[in-house]
Amino acid sequence: MKRSIYGKKMFIADLIIVSLWALFTWHFTGELIMTTVMIGLRLALCFMLYRKSRWTFFNAVLFATMYVGLIFNMPCDDIAFEPIVKVAYIGCCLLGYSDWAIHAFDYHYGLSAEIPVYILWGLYSLWLTFIPLVCSWKFKTVLPLFRHHKMMIWFVGAVVAISLYVWTTKQDYSIFIGGFLMSLAPMMYRCIYRKGKQPLLQSILHDRILIIYVSIATVMFSSILIGLYEVNAAKPFASFLFPIVLYITALKACHIKVIKTIPALLLGVAGILAVLVYNRGHEMVIILLCVSGLLSSIGVYLVYRECRSVFTAVLLLCAYIFVLPVSLLGYNPYAAVDVNEVVSINSLYPSFHRGLYEFKKDGSIGLRDRYGIVLYANYQEVEFLDGESDYMVLYGYSRDLDDYVIDGIYDLKHRRNLLPENADDLYRIEEIRNKIYAIYDHEDNRRFTLSLPKFIYDDYKSEIQLIDWSSEEPDEVQLPSDLSYMTVTESDDGKLTLYAYDTGCGGTSPEYSTYIRYEYGDSVVTDYLYPLTESDYVCASDIRKDGSDIYDGSFSTILSQIPLSETETGYIIEAYNKASSVEGSKEAYLVKYVDGKLKKMPFEKKSGEICKSVGRDYYIPDWYFTTDGLGWDWVLSYDKETSTLYMPEDDGIMVMSDRYDLYQFKNGKMRYVGNEAGYWLHPSLRDFNFLSGIYQTDTNLIRVDEMSDFTYRYSSWLKSNPMSSEPDLILYDGKAGIVENAIVFKNGNYTYIVPAHRKGQGNDFGKVIIKYKDKVLLETEV
Repeated sequence: MKRSIYGKKMFIADLIIVSLWALFTWHFTGELIMTTVMIGLRLALCFMLYRKSRWTFFNAVLFATMYVGLIFNMPCDDIAFEPIVKVAYIGCCLLGYSDWAIHAFDYHYGLSAEIPVYILWGLYSLWLTFIPLVCSWKFKTVLPLFRHHKMMIWFVGAVVAISLYVWTTKQDYSIFIGGFLMSLAPMMYRCIYRKGKQPLLQSILHDRILIIYVSIATVMFSSILIGLYEVNAAKPFASFLFPIVLYITALKACHIKVIKTIPALLLGVAGILAVLVYNRGHEMVIILLCVSGLLSSIGVYLVYRECRSVFTAVLLLCAYIFVLPVSLLGYNPYAAVDVNEVVSINSLYPSFHRGLYEFKKDGSIGLRDRYGIVLYANYQEVEFLDGESDYMVLYGYSRDLDDYVIDGIYDLKHRRNLLPENADDLYRIEEIRNKIYAIYDHEDNRRFTLSLPKFIYDDYKSEIQLIDWSSEEPDEVQLPSDLSYMTVTESDDGKLTLYAYDTGCGGTSPEYSTYIRYEYGDSVVTDYLYPLTESDYVCASDIRKDGSDIYDGSFSTILSQIPLSETETGYIIEAYNKASSVEGSKEAYLVKYVDGKLKKMPFEKKSGEICKSVGRDYYIPDWYFTTDGLGWDWVLSYDKETSTLYMPEDDGIMVMSDRYDLYQFKNGKMRYVGNEAGYWLHPSLRDFNFLSGIYQTDTNLIRVDEMSDFTYRYSSWLKSNPMSSEPDLILYDGKAGIVENAIVFKNGNYTYIVPAHRKGQGNDFGKVIIKYKDKVLLETEV
């Protein structure tokens, strides 16, 4: 028979390539067990191809399906792509091109190596999925095997049934279940196709290739568990394998040639039941230990029937019933630094992935892991900060013994206390934003801000920042000597001044910046203004101390004073930005002095949502042409007479209606109080649905509004008069469609024709016409 192309050299090359893929895939998947099964399945394929099993083609198709599903259907697509990027990056570094690789594989630089990476990704994926299919094609005749070996049908049927059941209950795990069951193929086909009636365990021990496979798989999974500190996850594997290893060793020592499978399974299951007593109730512990002891006894009896050695049977019985359960559970007193302190060891949190335990002495709590004491028993209470069991707050008794005091915040990843040694009298910690915590003293003053690692715009921020809130003075920033290019805005009381300018960077999305000068105690401080952050504060030095990240600046030219009470004054600050040449946005913030710092006050929207600002995105050309360049001061405005903020209503579209959501300060918040037209418009004209357009002729200012019944209203003033004055002429019941792209108003023998579309939103009529009967009195372009 012609030799397969998958020979010894191909087998070695396949193992190397698959191992590299497996290494980096696991690195990027974390604890996704589905990918772990795919790794096991692909390694099994290597050995099955080398053995030229007729079962291989089936498994090759399964792996190819799973790999494609991983790319297109899994929650994280990067599982398939990122490992290839990492392989290419490491390869470049090993070849001496590390400086180039740093830039070429950085997404911030646009991933300049994108094309080579995609080529490598394609080649790697073809190797992983296509090579097994090609090399196993001649073993594709699986169907005759189903006819001659009915056990195959039962096995595959069970796999399909279980996978479909999991698909209907929890879809993401279905690939894992199917892959896990099929990754048992190297042992399953040995069980089904073994010649004669040789026991399965015996056939495995006599199969050198299969032993190599089991060894490599064991080493790989053990390395993964150890690297992730998954001590608890390793216990079920160890509790099953150790008894079997002892069983095989004992029979080999007695020179027994036939090693049966059933005793090994009984002893393995007994080991798993023994380890399951961990952290359970007394009744369940007794039941599990009894069943485990019974299975161990039966298994040892079967061993005795084979070897007829009383000494071997007694040793195995003692090991299985007494020694193994204790060692597997980790109750080894020699792992502790000071044995006398270990009074009781209970699981602190069973799900904690570093195998952390607690022990108690004299009523105080200590922490230890399997390898030694992490923290001595000096604490009365502990709690996790981030919900991920990485950072613990340690509480002890305060001096007056009335309440707990924070003794430390322990970083379990790096085994260190985050608080300085002189930090005392800390009583409370509170999460103020995602991964950012404020720490307060006994007088409820903030002493520290703690910022934990978090994801920001898909980038992982790995630094831990502890900022002393009470001691740091504001950063002193110097204003430029030349202020001619800046827009300067000062508050009425002179306590705040804004200096806004365009940095010249950013193109159609300009990068703006604003300085702020404000009173700080008896002095005047200059700082950068950054209202667009998650922080409660708006000045750069306060934002950094608050543990927040500094985002882009803004162009702030509106600064209005608002009375908060008889003794307090607040300031409404605008933040203007452009996302492109046609997209603008404005946000309004209310700040007041709190302990010498400018702190944001909350807004309560119409929906009841509490937020730190209100804002509006809009199309710049649309608003410019709609208002004929007159509407810029209306986008965000403040009525001093009624102490009301006017913000354009936000209906989810970028086109503004010239109606406004009104906010007034009540009960500590800027609260939504209604929807109205602008206060700068004459009261008789404030009832409308939508601004259709504003047009200026040589002598008149014309405003056209769409009403709630979809007719139109025409208002006109002399050009020298403001819209807050009474109009010279008001016409109702304007109709569209009489003249193409225009609105027509009738007033006796007079006819007024104005454009029906905002400029840029339809075919422009482009002029205003006034007629008396059929005579044109005025026709002017607008």
